[in-house]
Amino acid sequence: MNLKRWMLFFFLFPVFVVIFIEEEELRSYVYVAYACQLIVLFIFLFSYRNALVFINPLSLSLIYVLISFSLGSWAFSNDLVYVKKNLIDSFSWKYFKETTFLILFFNFIVFYILSKFKFKFFPLSSKDRDIALFRAKKLFFGVLLVCFPFFFFDINLEIVGGSGGLSVIPKSIFFISLIYILAVGKYRFRIVFYIFILIGFSVFSYEDKRDAIFFIFPIFFLESLFNDLKLNFKGMVIGVFSCVSILILIILMSISRGYGGYELSSSIDSVFYIFDYIKSDLFYIYLFNNLEVNYTYFHTMQAFDYIQDDIWLIKAGSTLVKFLFLLVPRSVFSDKPDSFIDIYTSLYDPTFRALGGSWPPNFYAELFWNFSYFSIFLLFFFYYLFFFIYNKAIFSIFRVNIISSMLYLYFIYLFLSLVRGSGFDLFVFNFIIAAWIVLLACFIVFLVDIFIKEGERDK
Repeated sequence: MNLKRWMLFFFLFPVFVVIFIEEEELRSYVYVAYACQLIVLFIFLFSYRNALVFINPLSLSLIYVLISFSLGSWAFSNDLVYVKKNLIDSFSWKYFKETTFLILFFNFIVFYILSKFKFKFFPLSSKDRDIALFRAKKLFFGVLLVCFPFFFFDINLEIVGGSGGLSVIPKSIFFISLIYILAVGKYRFRIVFYIFILIGFSVFSYEDKRDAIFFIFPIFFLESLFNDLKLNFKGMVIGVFSCVSILILIILMSISRGYGGYELSSSIDSVFYIFDYIKSDLFYIYLFNNLEVNYTYFHTMQAFDYIQDDIWLIKAGSTLVKFLFLLVPRSVFSDKPDSFIDIYTSLYDPTFRALGGSWPPNFYAELFWNFSYFSIFLLFFFYYLFFFIYNKAIFSIFRVNIISSMLYLYFIYLFLSLVRGSGFDLFVFNFIIAAWIVLLACFIVFLVDIFIKEGERDK
């Protein structure tokens, strides 16, 4: 039996172990099952010794789900829960054992797909690197013209019946294009610029720490492609440094958002309260809440429990096609589908939803909410598609196709928000808007090139 088969066996083992454990005992030690799958996953990924395997969508999805559920379930079993209502409600889950089995089995499906793919890597010649850098700089000029105004004003989606603003999308495209230039140019002090990008974006978007943290993924992806980032000792040091940096960034942004009750004149003042915040008796409760492991675990489990208790809640794909109607006002089309987040939050906490709040069960839960047990087949389809897109991203970047490269990088940047539970509709909508921004930037570059050529011809 080769290594992959052993890995598949050990990854599947916890799925069936939970069947034979009493529910009361399972509630106390369920985090062990998720932690075992996480350990097997890391052994599998490190066996490749290539960071590109680590940063692919399937690996990221499993890492996120397993860390969230390992820490989240442990926090619930030890009463380290920020929202006490969630802790109380968790005791009324009717299908805890069945849901745990399903989550573990969904993880196995993703891991199985991951184990079946062969990772293709291509060398990048110095000539191709120069071409990529030249094209990236040209595109950055167009991106700058399109995106810069959005640092000062926003477009509110309430005008079409949505919520939030669009400015985060052009801001993200701007910084991704800058990261691309830094990585392909292999500039000596680029890591300093990466840190400034993370900090700078967190200043512009401190209310949503994920938007800043997700830049880690295109950075690692591009460094792995262009600059041979390996899973060796150096790569491990960089990985640990990155994790610590992310943790510090989360703490800083949490303090800025009001955790700890400090009086701040600006978000920069949060730096002076880090150690006091860490020494607080409520630090671990705050930390698990800010890492989102508590409510990712709880609301995913709760969503699964709802569907198993009442099959009439099943939406049969309506939340997955909702993106087609996102810009259509409900006053124009009264049968406009609701988003998964809206449906779930309205059911669990209608008062909170009425105030504009939302709770995000993860992508597994959205699939299950639409097709119940048949969602297993849809899970296969989506994760095969995600891996196909990832391989296309690698191929496209090495072919120096700058337009598709930018779109693939935005996909990598945005992907974890889908897994976390932003909703498939919002994920697709954001990607479409990003595509229009990139195309508009390319069109501007095209017009400038024509203008320059016409000027040279007139001479």
